[in-house]
Order: sequence, then C-alpha cells, then structure tokens
Amino acid sequence: MKVIDKSRAWQLSGPSLPPGLGTIEWLLASVVRLPGAAAAALICAWSAVVISLWAGVLDALGSVVVLFLGASSIGGAGSVISFSAHTAGGLTFLAIGISLAGGFVTGFLAAYAASFANAIPEVAAALLVGALLGLLLSLILTAMEPTVLSLRGYRRPSNREWEGHLLPAMQAVVDAMKLEASPRILVADSPVPNAWAHSRHIVVTTGLIRGLDQDELTAVFAHEVMHWRQGDPLAFRIVSCFGWPVVVMFTLGMWMSGAQYGVSQPGASGASLATDSSGTPHAEGASTLRAARSVVSLIGWLFLWPSWLLIRFVMVPAAASNSRQVEYEADAGAAAAGFGASLHRALERLSPFEGGRSAWEAVLSATHPPMELRLEALDNADLKPPPQPVRAPRDQVSAAFGILVILLAIALSAPITALVTKATHLIHIHL
Repeated sequence: MKVIDKSRAWQLSGPSLPPGLGTIEWLLASVVRLPGAAAAALICAWSAVVISLWAGVLDALGSVVVLFLGASSIGGAGSVISFSAHTAGGLTFLAIGISLAGGFVTGFLAAYAASFANAIPEVAAALLVGALLGLLLSLILTAMEPTVLSLRGYRRPSNREWEGHLLPAMQAVVDAMKLEASPRILVADSPVPNAWAHSRHIVVTTGLIRGLDQDELTAVFAHEVMHWRQGDPLAFRIVSCFGWPVVVMFTLGMWMSGAQYGVSQPGASGASLATDSSGTPHAEGASTLRAARSVVSLIGWLFLWPSWLLIRFVMVPAAASNSRQVEYEADAGAAAAGFGASLHRALERLSPFEGGRSAWEAVLSATHPPMELRLEALDNADLKPPPQPVRAPRDQVSAAFGILVILLAIALSAPITALVTKATHLIHIHL
C-alpha cells in the first residue's frame, strides 16, 4: 500500500503529473484530447475570423443604408400600394432584419474567403505559430501552476483538514487506483461545495470538506483524480492557450461588464460600496456606480463582442461533445474503482464539480452533461472507464506531432517552391 507522507501533505508527490509520459509528451497528447475544441480555438484566434466578423458588421450596416436610400428614392412609386401603419412597420423591421443578416453573412464570408486566396502557406504558418506559442504558454503555466494557484488564494490544507478529512480520502483513492503519483491538494476558502482538477493539483473548497461525509469526499477525489490521470486539465489548458487572444478578450469583456462567477460574498455588490458612517447605502452613490458600470460595459462590448461570439457559438459547441464525454469517463472511472454509490450520493447533493471561477471556466462548465443524465449513467453503468493513460496518449502524441509537421510543410511550400523555381531558372540560363 502506497502511503502518503503526512509531513509532506502540501508538497509535490513526485512530479504530480500523471505517470507514463513526460511533461512535453503530455502536452502534445492534450492537443488531440479535445480535438474539435483545440482546432476551433486555433482557427478562431490565428486566422482572419475576427477581422472578417468586423467586415461582416460593416457590410451589414452598409446594406441597411442602401436599403433606406433605395426606399427613399422609390417612395413615390411605393405609394401605389397602401398598407396599414402596423403592417408597414412590420415590413420595415423585416426588411431591416433581412438586410442586416444578409449583409453580415455576405461580408463575413467574402472577407474570410479572401484571406485564403493565394495565401494557404501564410495561413498554415499562422496556425503553426499559434500552436507553438500555445504549447509554450501551456508549458510555462504548467510549470508555474503552484505560483498561479497561490496567487488565486488557494492554500495548503491545515493539519486538521488533512488528517481528519483529506488524507483518508486520498489514501483510499491511491489504494483503489494503484497510483504511483498523486496530484497535490489545495483548499479554497469558499462555502460553496466544489472541487476541480488542474494539471498538477486538485482544489477543494471548505464547503465541500464540511458538507460531505468521508465516503462521498473520497468519491469526489476519485472523480477528480480520473480527470488528472487522463490529462483532461492539460487538454482544457491547451484549448485556452491555443485561443488565448480570443480568451483574453472575452475575459476582459466579461470583467468590464461586471460578470460574477460562483456565489457572491456579503458586501460584494457595488451598491454596498457607497455607505455613510452608519453603513447605510447612499442611493445616489449606488446609482452613479451603476451608471458608470453601464458605460464601461457598453464600451467594452463595443470592442470585444467578436470574442463573445466566437466562444459562445464556435469554441464551446466544438468542446461540448468531448467535454461531456470526459465527465462521463471520470464518473465511470470512479465507479469502477468502487466509489459509484458514494459518487451518486455526492452528485445528488452537489452542483457539478469544476464550477466557473473565471469567464472562460464558467463557459466551459456550461458544457457539462446535465446532472440527471450523469446520475442515470451511474445507475445503468452505461459507460466504461477509460483505459490506463499510457498507450492512448502515446498515439495522441504521434497524431499531434504529425499535425504540426503537416502545418510546417504547407507553410514552407511557398518559399521552397520559389527557391526551386529560381534555381531552375538559373540552371536554364547557364545551360
């Protein structure tokens, strides 16, 4: 039996990465763990999608202007047909809507198609650069994960938390899953019962520690360890790093709009900031603050709406299918280790684990399968647990490396062709 040293409860247990692969191999494997989401993030951030969206907006506005100019020029002729005021208003809005939609689609498609015209090597080069930068950023964030999580306010467990709750739960998971290494456990001081996995850590809230019995807490750990063992947190990190320009813009937009994630703490509302000496809010101060926030939000979304559109309607749908699958697999893996009944009870008492703590994480949490369907899958044993995480990731490493090589070959095709043409021309001249 592998025993976790109590004196090193908050230190790394080995590399705290899943066994069987090195860090670089795990990063490459993560590229194709969520293939649709990774491809969508790369394309949205590193091709001309954002520029094309703006082109579509400008074309839509131009279409409406043309519509009104045309209506004004034929106003006299149009009076031959009479409509009621309500009918005329409805037709006007219908025409404006059709004109906006048609102009946007036409402008977007024309601009995006033009970006590929005679520029396939350049597009491949941009995607390759985005992929390499994403891998580098993922590597840096993985190496700096302890520091990043510490800056978020997550702390080591106290001796009471560790010896009374966390050590017995993790020890049971280590024994049942025969782990050679385990993720590091950190605690978030929040009353909301929650748990989520990072590439090297599992974070649990104080609300979860106090709200579950020992068996239920063990089952939650088993679920999160399955995520860690399969490299799911690394895969989601790859997606965010591949699309980091879009993710950063989206996060900034949500912050400017005043979006909050999780449960608000007492005193967190804007109105409570404007109080007199007795603690009574000033209505005038609260109104001014709300007005300022509205202006900031409007300015933010004026510039950052493309990122919201891309994440909500491209990147998240691309991630949804795979995201739901990995949740079912984590549940099935915990059940296969003997914690199915306890996990069922925990799910009935809790909201989905991996709750949103930032704009990007909140959106990804929305891709989780419905709780009732997860309970149903546990009841019916509909899913088999994933295989041991060595062979499949090695195949994924080869696939990811092959994709990078293909992008490199396409990116170099233009300069290589130019060099060959020039060499052939020189040879022809000398001959």
